[in-house]
Order: sequence, then structure tokens, then C-alpha cells
Amino acid sequence: PIPCVPWQSQTSGQYQRRVHGVVWSDKAGVIARIDWAPAPHATQFPYVVRVGRIGELEGFLEGQVWFGADNQTVLVRNLQVDGAPVNNRTVWFLGHKDQELKLNYQMVPEGEGATIVDENLVFYMPMHWKLTSPNVDWFGLVDNNGNQIGGITWAVRPSGMADPFPWWTQTLAAGRFTQRSNNVTGLVFFGVDNRTIKIMNFEYDGAATGGAFFQVKEDRYSVGGSLGDARGLTPEGYGLGQPLPACDGDEEFVLFIPYNWGDKTLKDFYKLQVASAGGKVLADIEWASPITPLKSNSLGHFISHVVTTPITGEAKFQAYTDKTIIIKGFSYDGSVPDAQFFIGRGAAEYMDAKVLVTRGQTDSVLRAYTDAQFSLDIPADWHQTVGDFSWLAVWSEQSPPGMQNLADVSWIRSPGHAPGTESDLLGQTLGWFTTYSHSVAGKVKFNPYVNRTIKFKQFQYDGKAGSAVFVIGKERGNVFGELAPVGGGPSELPASLPDGRGSYHMEIPLEWGLTIFNFSWIAVWDKTAAKNHEIMAEIEYEVFPPPAPGPGTAAKDLILEATRLGAFRPYSHGVMGRIKFDKSNLTNIVIKKFSYDGLGTSARFMIGQSASSAQDGTARELNVVDMLANQPLPRFNEEKIRLAIPLEWNLTLANFSWLSVWDSGATPGTENYADVTWQYLPKESMSLRDEESASFGQELQLVGNTRTYLGMLNGRGHAVSGQVYASPDFKSYIIMDFLYDGVGSAKWWVVSNEDDYPDPRSIPFKMAADNPMEREYLNYGDVTACIEPCTMVVEFPEQWGAKVKDFYWLGLWTEDTNEAEQVFGDISYVVGMHMAEVDERHLAATESIGLISSDDGSMRGEVVFSVRDPLVFIVKSYYFNGLAKTRFWTGTVETIALEGAEPVFWTSCSGGSEKEIPAGDGTGDLWITLDRKSNKSFADYRWLAAFNDDGVLVADLRWRISDGDRKLFVREYKMDVRLGSQFMGSFVSNSHGVSGDIHMEGDEKDRVVIKHFSYDPMNPDGSLSQAYFAVGAAGVGTANALTLYPAGDEGMNQPLRQYNREKVRLQLPQDGSALGYSWLVAARLRLPRHTGDR
Repeated sequence: PIPCVPWQSQTSGQYQRRVHGVVWSDKAGVIARIDWAPAPHATQFPYVVRVGRIGELEGFLEGQVWFGADNQTVLVRNLQVDGAPVNNRTVWFLGHKDQELKLNYQMVPEGEGATIVDENLVFYMPMHWKLTSPNVDWFGLVDNNGNQIGGITWAVRPSGMADPFPWWTQTLAAGRFTQRSNNVTGLVFFGVDNRTIKIMNFEYDGAATGGAFFQVKEDRYSVGGSLGDARGLTPEGYGLGQPLPACDGDEEFVLFIPYNWGDKTLKDFYKLQVASAGGKVLADIEWASPITPLKSNSLGHFISHVVTTPITGEAKFQAYTDKTIIIKGFSYDGSVPDAQFFIGRGAAEYMDAKVLVTRGQTDSVLRAYTDAQFSLDIPADWHQTVGDFSWLAVWSEQSPPGMQNLADVSWIRSPGHAPGTESDLLGQTLGWFTTYSHSVAGKVKFNPYVNRTIKFKQFQYDGKAGSAVFVIGKERGNVFGELAPVGGGPSELPASLPDGRGSYHMEIPLEWGLTIFNFSWIAVWDKTAAKNHEIMAEIEYEVFPPPAPGPGTAAKDLILEATRLGAFRPYSHGVMGRIKFDKSNLTNIVIKKFSYDGLGTSARFMIGQSASSAQDGTARELNVVDMLANQPLPRFNEEKIRLAIPLEWNLTLANFSWLSVWDSGATPGTENYADVTWQYLPKESMSLRDEESASFGQELQLVGNTRTYLGMLNGRGHAVSGQVYASPDFKSYIIMDFLYDGVGSAKWWVVSNEDDYPDPRSIPFKMAADNPMEREYLNYGDVTACIEPCTMVVEFPEQWGAKVKDFYWLGLWTEDTNEAEQVFGDISYVVGMHMAEVDERHLAATESIGLISSDDGSMRGEVVFSVRDPLVFIVKSYYFNGLAKTRFWTGTVETIALEGAEPVFWTSCSGGSEKEIPAGDGTGDLWITLDRKSNKSFADYRWLAAFNDDGVLVADLRWRISDGDRKLFVREYKMDVRLGSQFMGSFVSNSHGVSGDIHMEGDEKDRVVIKHFSYDPMNPDGSLSQAYFAVGAAGVGTANALTLYPAGDEGMNQPLRQYNREKVRLQLPQDGSALGYSWLVAARLRLPRHTGDR
């Protein structure tokens, strides 16, 4: 009998090691068991968490891994590191591992003084990370280059038991599917529970008759020596009999041998198949036991390049250290008299390739084969193995150039992996095409070690363009040449099949003597289209040549899908450059055509929140990759450089919003040589369309270097709404998510302030032809309805010679005077010099409206808006003492009061909307939004104000909506003549270190005082700038502006001298008033001076 022992007063939470209790029998041993450990960060009961053992660490690590039932606790016990270097840059990571290892979340050991190599470790994840998350199935230790030292992979067990804990099972790589048809490939992993199968990187064209399904074959000797029947396995989350969808190589499935099959496990089966409903096998994999990999792994299938000589077959190997390659299913008609097997590093290096002789033959020339199997042996005197090569071809030296490569297969040994334990790295996904016309879509893949070949997968095209070819260039829109099909053939692309998606292997012509590393842009190009309309789809990237493959080298992050973030705003020292970022992990920054004269004292790249972060010490220095760290920048002349946020920071671009070339040794006020700003938009601002596109990996939203975001349509009637963009060539408007009930008889109209277009003009929109064989045409008639969100392209006719920048207003307008509101929807805009630089889904430029601050100092911060989303304001450097319950309100009337005001919400870390604003210490940002159900934005309001619970105004900010300014929101001031002095704002500096705070003094409102004014007249070339103060009322510029001189210098008519944080007084005309002006500038040319009779 089991005695009942009273629980001791010592709590289990005080145990420092894992604890377990058992219920047992003296004859049968353990009947049941439960394990637990102290729960990290537990402040109330229960102080412990149940844990389950998952498996053993692999690689250079030894130790046991346990997961907690809270889905957040990870324990490592009896850790030992064998033979791998460990330093302070070695870190533990959670990640996702398929063909590549993706590091998602850095893990820090719990406990004071804990190190990464302690014998017993405890890790704890935040609430938004779970061990059952779909993007988490690997845990391990990596070095500072991101190479795996050791780790463990697992799958979530779909057991269906009443108590399935632990929910995870360790997985081991079993191998890759052998492809039979329908492009089926994938990696297969087995769970150590002998029941779980995980399939990763699954690819299937979706065209099998009756659909495709998974099935396992029973042991062939289990029933009297006869072959057992196949049993269907349904993937987790799928219904019984539900066929597999088309998959592009990113999909994953988990299969589980159900308990209602009795005691069947993987040991009772010998093969997993992908089969059609009619029993046709599309792919399969065999095994001897669930933890023993296949006897051979696939290097890949031969790709035939000469249409008249088709060659098929698969190359397999046992280990990278082996000297034998197995050829299976090889077919070749033997028609080429000198065809031989060549092995080497790639087709571009065929002169260095070596000839392999089929085992059993004395002659290397190939005869005819039909579905044959044989071996190729690497001679022992070569002192080389499979891992020393990356290319095997059937080659003919006597064939004409361009047709010598009859068929080939390429592979690469996965860097940093132990020999023979991992399958080959077949390619790196670059990204998806950004589409403009003709329904072009597809995914682009590279292999950095086979650097002339580009693969296009899931490619779609409607076939209606006058011409369609793949082109490549060094800069966007600058075509270097057309890509050629591997093996020859026409380069013109046909229309896609009705329900199919094509796959193309293209290569950079050998005679160019160039590789993918020489280019940065790929497009589908219509050479018959009008100028600037040739691009049907495109993708931009940046590449960095990889190191030679081998242990300790990393193949990831060599090719970056680089999205344009912006351009440097230059202030001095000739700094110029276009900034791009790596959208896959937001840690790499590429600066193209970077220039700097090198004459600064100690110029460096600094990243932070704003220029003030460089002054207060919170900004961080970024080093140029492959250059000495912590050194001043040398001279650059239109060069490409890369910056990388260090891994140990555990930060990304989303944590920053400012990048600068900053010289801390320069004269105060002139340290900033150039900078660029951006903002990371919360995912709550994504549209449903974005979320759907993200769910299957395709970016339907166009990125910033491909179009310019102008704003939202201001809907006035007939349910009109949409997001307006300018096309890359600025010859058309792209209206995304467009809605219109179609009831009114309205057309698109544009208005310009250019002399060439003095009157409003009707502009056509693109419409698909009724005959699918015909191209799209321009419809000059009434706009058709879009009941569901659609994309509408409004295009300037070619004969106009006009562009978006020539106009400032687009509207859906009817001439029907019976309509209460003739404008159904419109937008006003200006395309400034920097607006065309940024429009990524999460990263976008921000513009400052002004400071919001209380008189008593309880609240302060800078309010900025996102150029992409007028529903969002960000209060940067937010400070609030939190002593009184306070919240933000906004209003439409001139008077700031609670009556008639509408509430404003702030976004918490969890993504929820909160009312009462939190306390802030001045270092963080506060995101504030309107009620998104209201269908309004801040552009519909006039002011933002904070009121406490007693209805007392704490702080406020006014704005107006610009009409002809680069900004959407412009701060507006309402003068209070009772004040002796009123703060108006601070200079926004563009160059020469201009800074200062502007105040209005005196009840007569005719004096402007600039406090802490700084200005450096020195130009980079050593000359002196001729600058003056000026005020005006209309748009900022020379027209109707008046030159003002500092008090005491009025009669000298001299340009500004050097100032360093000095007070300057400006006297307005005696008959004038500050209320008659709206801007103050320091300009490089003298403006008309006011006269007495103005």
C-alpha cells in the first residue's frame, strides 16, 4: 500500500533542480510519473510547472532538454560542449529549421550569474512566444556567425489522447522524398515517439488526377511474406479524404499514426508515399527503422538542357565524405557520340571539371540507358569526396557552344553541418515579384554557389502583352540584357495554363562573364510597351559573394531582398546615398552609391530614434561590414556598403527610426552630415489583404521602391474609399482596395496648377477587354462599380506627356447637378523629393507635426504622423508623470473643449486599445489612434488635447491639413494676445546646422525672438553661404516673402553671420502682425525686403 505522508512545510518552489514523484509497484516498476520544476518568474501559487523530457541535444552538445506545460519554460540538464569554440558572442536561440536554419528569438538563461554553458540551464520565453508556435521547432546554440553548434528539433504531437503531455516529440532527419512526378519533393523527419512524421519544404504542383494524399506501406513481410496494404495518413488540421493543395516548397505537414491502429508504429511500416486517388505514386521514401536515415540522400534530379536529347535521372549519395555517387532511373538515348559525366564546381568552370567513368566500364562515353541504376566512383588518387564538388553533368565537348551541357544537377554541402547528417541546400528564396500588370506573379530563387542560374517558381502570366521576357539589370529600370533558358530555347514567355503555374530555370549567358552578384534587379519586361511602361513585374535585391563552402561558413544572408527605405538628406560633406534594408530579418542595411568626402573629424554611422539620441548618448554606432570597427569613415565615392545590426544587440530596424552620418568631433550644431528617418508601423494598421498575403508568403502590397504612397481617398458619397499610389513611372495612379457602388455616373478627374493643364481634365482608367486574347484598354467613360475591394489603375494618356507630379488633385466627380455632392471621393497631394522613397508594409517615413507639452511639465513629447497611415500618430520621447488620470481627445471645431470631442486610444504592447494614457519616462514612444470603426482619420480633425478626469486641459496641439505643402499635417497656432511670450515651434533644419526655438513677444504681435539660434555659414567647399531670414504667408518660397534682419543689423543688408546658441530678435513691419504670416525660414538667397507703404 502507498502511505499517505503529510506535505512538509518546505515548498517545492525552493528546489533548485528538477523534481519528480512516482507511483510504483514492486513488481512492475514505474506505473506513472510526473515531473516538475520551479516556475520562472512565478509570484503566486502555483510556484512550479510540470515538465516533460523531449530528447537529447545533438551536434557538439550533449544534454537533455525538457519543456514546461506552461509552453514557455525550457530546461537543459547535464549540458556538455564537446570540441566547439564558445565565447561571449555564442548564444542560445529558438528557431525554425528546414533546408535552412532561421533564428527567431534569442534565449537568455534565467538566474543571476548564469552563463550559456552552465551544466543546468533554465530559459523562459515571453507570452507572445510559445513552444507550440508554427515558426518554432528548433532550439540550440549558435556562434557569432549564426552557425549551429548543436541543438534539437521537435514536432508538436497530435496524439488526441486525453492527457497528451508532453505535447512534443524530438524529430530526426530521415531524408528527402524521391520524386516520381508532379514536382513532389520535401524533407521528412521522424519523431522518436515512433508515431510522428513531420514533412517540411513540401512542393507539389497540385495537378494530380483526383488529388494527392499521404499513405504508409506496411512491412512487406508482415503477412505471410506478401506485400501489406497502404494506409492513408491525414495531415493534422485536414479533414478525412481532403486532398493536398498545390505547395510551393514552404508548406509543412505533421502526420501521426493513430492509436486506433492498435500498437502499430513506424517500425511496422517501411515506406511513406505521396499518391494520387488512383494509386499513382508521385513520390516516396523508404526506411529501415524510424531513427535510421535512408541509405542514400538525394543530390537532385538531372535537368535536361537540350530539347532533342532528353535526359532524366536522380543522383544520390550516402555521405559527403563518401567517394560514390549513385545514379537511379537514368534514361538517355545515346545519340551524342562523346557524352560523358563531368564533375566539378559548375558549368561556368567546366574547363576544370573531371571525367567520371561508370562503374564496370572502361570507356567514359555513355551508351543508351533506360531507367538504369549504376554508380560513379571518384578515384582514390584524386583525394576528393562528394563534398568537394557541387555539380555533375552529362557533357559533350564536340557539341556547339551553348549546347554542350546536355543535362546537369547542382548541389551544395550545408555549411557547418556534420558530414552525411543533413540533406543538400537546393536554393535560397529571394522573394515574390511585385506585380504591375498582366497578372504576373511568381517566386524567385537563387543558389549563391550556382551563381548564374535563377529559378522562377509558381510563375503566372496572362499572355496578353506584346512581349514578355525575363531581364536583369544593375539598377532598377536599366536593362543589361535578357536571361536565357537553361539549355537553350526561346526567351519569350507564353501564357500560363488556366489552372497551372509554370516553373522556369534561366541563366545569365556565359559570354557576359557575369554572375548574380553583378546585378540587383530582375523584371518581367514588355519591350513593345510605351517608354516607362515596360515593367510588368519586378524584384530588387542586393547580393554579397559567399565564402567558400566548408565548416564554419554560413550561406544565409548572402542574398537579400532589399526594399528601399529612403535616401540620405544631405547637410554637409557631400554625403549622399540610397538606403535599402533586408526585409527578411530587418537587421541588414545596404547603402548604394554612398559618397562622403572623408574630411570630417570623426564621422561614423549612428542609429537611434532621432538626432537627439546622438546627443543624449542613446544612439548606437554601426560599423561597415568588412571594415575595421570603431574607426572614422574614410572617403567614399558612389560605393555600395553594408551595415549589420549586431546579433548581440537582439534588436532590429523596428527598434530604431533614424540613421545618420554623425561626427561627434564637429562644431556643435554641425555634427549631422546626413540622415534618414523611418517608422515601424504596428501590424494593427495592416489591411485584411496584407494579413491574407502574409499567411501564404506573398507580398501583395507593393514595396517602397516600386510606387509612392499618396494617401487615402476622402470618401464623400457612394461608398467610395481606397488607397492611392503613384506608379513607378508616375504615369498612372494605382488605387488599391477601391470601393464604389457604381450608382452615380462619375469619371476620374485631375486638377493641376501647371500652365500646361489650366483646367480640370477627365482621365481614363484601365479595363480588361471582353476578349481574353486582347490587351487592356483605356476607358474614358463612367467608372465601373467595385462592390468588393479591387485594384483600379487610372492612367494618363501617352499623348498628354503628363505625370502624377504635374497635378495635385485626383477625384471621382460627376457632372450630374442633381447629386448633392458632385465629388464622390478625392485626394490632394504633393510628390516631394523624398516622398517616393518609402512605402514598406511595416516601415514607413514619419513627419513631425510639433511638440505637445503642458505648462507644469507633467507631459511632453513630439507628435509625428506616418505618411502611410493618417489614422496613426506617434508621440515620440513620450513623458507623462501619471499623477492624474488623463486621456487624449480630438475635435473638429476651433475651440478646444471636451464638449463634442471624440476619444483617442493608445496601443498597448499586447496590441489592444487603451483609454487612460500611461506614465512615460521620456525614452519611449506612444502610439495613438482613433476608433478604427469610425472610418475617420486625424486628417478629419483640427486638434489633439489631453484632459484629466476633472476636465482640466493638460496639453494640446493644433494642425491644419496642407494643400500644397510636402506634409499632410502642418502645425497651426492660435495666438493668445494676453500672453507676453508664446512658443511657436522649432526650426526644421535642412543644412548648415540651423537650430533654434521661435517665440512671439509683446501684445502687439510684431516681434519674433529666436532663442538658442545656431547657424554655420561655411559650405563644404570652403565658401560662405549667403543666408537671410524671411517670413511669408503663402507656400514656402520666394513669392510674397519679406526679408528680415536681426535687431541692430537692419540697415546693413548683410547675410547672416555665424551664431552659436544665441538670442536673435526680428522686428516685423509696423503695419504688420505675426497673425498675417505662417512661416519663417533661413534661406540661401535674399528675398524682397518690405517697404513702408506695403
